[in-house]
This record gives sequence, C-alpha cells and structure tokens, in this order.
Amino acid sequence: MPDPIKISCSRLPGVMLCPPSHLVAGIPIDSSGEASQVGSAAHAAMRVVVEDSLDHLPDLYEFANLHGVEDVSDLFFVAYRCMKDWKEYGEDLRVLAIEELFEGELVCASTGQIIKLSGHPDIVAEELLDDDPALVIFDWKTGYLDTDCFHQMMGYAVLAMRRWPQYNRVILIVSRPRFNRVDISVEFSRDALDRWQEELFLRLTRESFCPSDDACKYCPAAMSCEAKHATIRSASLDLVEQSEMEISDLERMARSYDKRKMVGRALEQWDKTFKEALQAAGSVSTGDGTELYLESSESESPMLCEAALPVLYESLGVEGAENLFLLLLDHLKIPKKDLSDIIGARSARGEKGANIKACFERLSELGAVRTSRRRLIKTRKETQDD
Repeated sequence: MPDPIKISCSRLPGVMLCPPSHLVAGIPIDSSGEASQVGSAAHAAMRVVVEDSLDHLPDLYEFANLHGVEDVSDLFFVAYRCMKDWKEYGEDLRVLAIEELFEGELVCASTGQIIKLSGHPDIVAEELLDDDPALVIFDWKTGYLDTDCFHQMMGYAVLAMRRWPQYNRVILIVSRPRFNRVDISVEFSRDALDRWQEELFLRLTRESFCPSDDACKYCPAAMSCEAKHATIRSASLDLVEQSEMEISDLERMARSYDKRKMVGRALEQWDKTFKEALQAAGSVSTGDGTELYLESSESESPMLCEAALPVLYESLGVEGAENLFLLLLDHLKIPKKDLSDIIGARSARGEKGANIKACFERLSELGAVRTSRRRLIKTRKETQDD
C-alpha cells in the first residue's frame, strides 16, 4: 500500500495545479510582511467579534501591537470590511467552530491511497433560515492577491461534513475585504464532495511538475524547485526573442504570458532580497566606480479628521466645516468602494445594491464622477465561433 500523503487545505490550490509539489521539502513562506501581519491582526479581532457576538470592532490598537502592525490605518480598513461582511452574512448563521484544527483521512477506493488532510477554516456554521440547514464554511482572505481558493474551501468542506454528518449540503463563503467582494458558492452535496475527492486522487497520480504563476505563487517548495527555475530560465530567453516580434506572432506571445508573469515575480523577489541585503550593508560597489544604496522616500496625505479641523480653519482662513468643504470641493475625491460602503451601511436590508447604483447613475449624469482608465491583461475562457 502506498504511503499516506499529508496535505494541508491551504496547499490544495497549488497541488491541484502541480500535483508532485507536495513531495518537495519546502521552505516555509515568510509571514513577517506587513500584509500578513495586518491579516493576522484582523483575523484575531474578528475571532473576538464572533466569539463574543459583538456588533462593533474591539480595540484594534491592541491587536496591532500584538501582531507588529505598523500601518494601523490599513488594519482599520481591512477589519472594518471583514466586520461588514460578517454582519451581512453571519447574522443568519449559528457558529459551530472558530479557527479549529480539522483533520481527516481520505481513502481512494481503487488504489487504497490515503490522504491525511488538515486545515483551519475561519468559521464553520449552520444556516438558521432553513428546515434542512446547510453547513457553511466562511473564510476571510485579507491579502492583496485575488487568488483562487476553491480547492482549499472544498478541503475544509470535506473535513467539516465528516465532523457533522447530519448535514447534507455545504455552502462556501469567501470574504475578500481588499476587493470589497464576497464570493458565495452554489450548494455542494455529499455526492459533489465525493466527486471532488476522486478528482484530487486522480490529479495526484501525475508525476510531472507543472510550474505556472498560479501553481508556484504560494508553494513553499518554490524557492528550491528546479522545474520552476528551468521554466524561468527558458522563459527569459524566449521573452527576449519575442520582444522583437511582429504583431503577427501575437498568439505565440499569448502562449508565453503565464511564463512572463513567472519571470516578473522572480524579478520582484530578486528586488526584495537585494534591498534587504543592501539595507543591512549600507552600500555596495558595482565595480565601475559607483555604488548602490537605499534611499527612503515618503509622501504625506493630510486626513480630514475631527482633530485636524481647527488647524485647517486657521491655515485656510475659513470658519466652519461647511465653508471648509466648499473651499476644498474641487480637490476632494472619495474612492468608489468607500462611498459604496457608506451608502450600504445606511441602506435598509435588501436595498443596498439599488441605492448604490442609483447614486452613481445620478452622479454620472451630473458629471461628478472622475474616470481613470488603465489597460490590464485578463484571462477568460475562449469563445468558439459557430
């Protein structure tokens, strides 16, 4: 009988893309970055909210200190949206588990292969509004990358449905506070979860490494993976050649797009590593009579908070908030997501979407919406011509 395979749910998205990646002894992912610290602090704060059934956020400065967060304003931003999503979708749920460790063995009927699966879903709950309630997996994704976590959530679902066998359906809810979005899955039956497990076992029979930007992004073995390094080396040479191509070679360039992303991410990692070493060294010679060093730059944006009003009144020679607002009117702008949040918080249940849409339609008619455009390369399923 083959040896059991140990996989954490968080690694499932990468394993489904590059099955042998679970075999490589990896280097732990650095979780000391500011985004990770903000995410840890926001999760800890939301645990208190859920455990104590709070309708407000706890003292975030305390959580910022505990988790080493320097940019407290970013923590407030993330935690506020985590709280908003929980209040909207969590009020109809009965919480069963909060950040508990789930473990279980999956057994392939045809080969006897065993997968020892484990994971820490943020929230496991049940619906309260149904005679036949579904199990609900609720997870916050607080990072800057809009990554696909479907297989991670399915792993959580399999483990949770084993702990509570009385449920026949499961719903997956993912809150993405940095994108002001909540992803809600269709309901999955136990048969659907069984089919997903069959697909997982089938994928794990593949022996070839499949490096790609999505597969390698969070893989703990990425730093030591020779297959990834070989792909980046060949991609670099290929991209240099393609930079001189005519537009008629567009399809070949499109086939190399994922490799370009891998090269770009490798350069970002190189920059990060070099800057850390340069900061420690102070400066380093380039060998041609010059040297490199780090120089910090900062930009400041005054905040229109209550404490700042007296200073602004005096500096600008105005009296009262209304006159200040009129003076700054042409210089103020508010992000669409923030305005949508404010409108949503002041809207009755079920009216949020309509109120936001109506507001922006009226603002657009009055020419009171500034539009900036940028071009992004996106991926979608290819359409077939009839």
